[in-house]
Amino acid sequence: MLDVPFRSSERAVDRVDDREAGFDHRRARGRDRPLSNLRIPDDAATSRGRRQLRGIEDVSKKYGFKYGVQTLLSFGGLTSIDHPRLHETLVSGPVGGVSGGRYICSLLGIENAILTDMGGTSFDMGVITAGSIPIEPEPVLARFKLNLPTLGMESIGAGSGTIIKIDPQSGKIQLGPESAGSTPGPICFDRGGIEPTVCDCDLILGYLNPDNFLGGRLKLNKPKALEALVEKVAQPLGVDVYAAAEGIVAVEMEAAALYAFAQARAKPVVCFAHVTNRMGSVEHDFEKGDHAGSRDALRLIVAAANAWLTRRPRTGAEVRGPG
Repeated sequence: MLDVPFRSSERAVDRVDDREAGFDHRRARGRDRPLSNLRIPDDAATSRGRRQLRGIEDVSKKYGFKYGVQTLLSFGGLTSIDHPRLHETLVSGPVGGVSGGRYICSLLGIENAILTDMGGTSFDMGVITAGSIPIEPEPVLARFKLNLPTLGMESIGAGSGTIIKIDPQSGKIQLGPESAGSTPGPICFDRGGIEPTVCDCDLILGYLNPDNFLGGRLKLNKPKALEALVEKVAQPLGVDVYAAAEGIVAVEMEAAALYAFAQARAKPVVCFAHVTNRMGSVEHDFEKGDHAGSRDALRLIVAAANAWLTRRPRTGAEVRGPG
């Protein structure tokens, strides 16, 4: 994806007037940025983000803030919102969390720590080792490898907005990979969401206060969430709605905890319940096979267990699988 073979195209793009093209900031030119796969987000998406940041700056000055607004860079540090390569602020939110976590750890005298952040769509984590955060030189984002160094972080699809589905043939629970996001959001947000989510489970289990969510600015509709979970989850499974909700939350938390443990120890951990969630982008990404993949999944578990047993002192133990 290097732009060397496409110099003529790069020069044609560079001749386009920024203002006529709708960009409100002079773009970094081809000679300043060698990767074509960063030109489109820099020339389009960051222009929109810059306008939003300028709006924040204007409002803050009205309230007496006399300094310019700054934003975080993906590899750490701050920059002005007039930074010509604003694409370098990609994933600046999680980066800020990891950087802030390292600062707090330094105040508490903690050299090794696992930092986690669960949002609506994903579970993000970073690891501090000996007081340092690793740098990922070529991170993969949405299956694209970018020439944009970022602080080392990992993500899995285990957010509170993860949509819960019941396979009509096998009766199995499937979490994600789809997410309700913030719009329309979980059913309890009462903004048009129709699919039950982990957030709805958290609400009916009492982990969330329906009257004080976001400091009371958003009232959660608990009866509506409960009704949907009964109809779309508990009844198809033939179990109590609270037992179903508790099991769903436990599965997601276990997957997140195992993933964090694996990253912190730099050891492989196979979480069988979460493999397809990590790999899938949309529903039906992978064909599961007979019995919704149950037999193949069990054979995989048996093979993994026996492989693990062979690495230990011989005990004569063996795990047997289906048929």
